[in-house]
Amino acid sequence: MRYLMPLDILAIITASLLAFLMRLGLPKYYELSSAALDMVFISLVVKIPIFFFMGLYQRPATWKPLEMLRNIFLGVIMSSAAVIILTLVGSALNIFPSIPRVAMLTDSALTLIALILIRAMAFGLRGAYASLKVYSPLEYFKQHWQQWIKEASIFTES
Repeated sequence: MRYLMPLDILAIITASLLAFLMRLGLPKYYELSSAALDMVFISLVVKIPIFFFMGLYQRPATWKPLEMLRNIFLGVIMSSAAVIILTLVGSALNIFPSIPRVAMLTDSALTLIALILIRAMAFGLRGAYASLKVYSPLEYFKQHWQQWIKEASIFTES
């Protein structure tokens, strides 16, 4: 998780901003940059937990390639649908500025491509671990949630 999650965060940010740039172009992007940042924030908050519970942060040595590819597709579809729904509802309630729909679909496609590339690199560079126990995402969450809360509280106190 310590290697894949930072790369996913970078991929999500890059995909969202690049989707806006591809849709609007550079001069128009500056007018809607707050909408782009809102989409980046929503994407990070929604996509990372969904990717975790889809099992995308397991150790590469435990992956079965077709199962991982299926999880990537399902994770991107579910998370992108959630982001689109949240942004559309937020836009209708005037919580968020209006976000171009084509940018949301482009963001989904770019995120999918980035995740496949990241996972392919991780799978290619994986080490061979003979006795590696595989935990489901829910088991892993149950084991580590208290430690994560303690570590997160350190950052909020600063």
